[in-house]
Amino acid sequence: MGLDILVISHTRHITKDTSGEVNGFMAEIASPRDGIRMENNSQVYVTSVLPGTIKGWHTHAKKTGHLSLIIGKARLVLTDGKEFREFMLDDHKDKQLTVQVPPGIKTAIQTLGVGPAYIVNYSYPDWNPDDKEMTTEPIETYPYKWINP
Repeated sequence: MGLDILVISHTRHITKDTSGEVNGFMAEIASPRDGIRMENNSQVYVTSVLPGTIKGWHTHAKKTGHLSLIIGKARLVLTDGKEFREFMLDDHKDKQLTVQVPPGIKTAIQTLGVGPAYIVNYSYPDWNPDDKEMTTEPIETYPYKWINP
């Protein structure tokens, strides 16, 4: 019989804001490109946001995401360019929030704790570095009132 085990090595992508400052990383966990059958060409990845930084604004034209914080504390802010929705994500809460982000909604994440925030995203279709469907804008683009942690 033997052990037929699939082991996948993914590149950890360093993420930067629009000024080029490092604000965390993104690492795939499972994707159709790995030979794993994923419904809807979906993907699972983890992203981090370093303390004192804000990751965003970024918008996916095609992708629906499901964001769930697993470690740390963060503020997730979504906007259509006019209205804002804020979600406080904390790994010490009794309830685990998963927030669905539809295509076209701008997303930003601010770390509130002393350590990085780690967020798992189940999304579809999967992220492809060759597909330029994601746009990034400076955090000052939209008039959200960020509060220093």
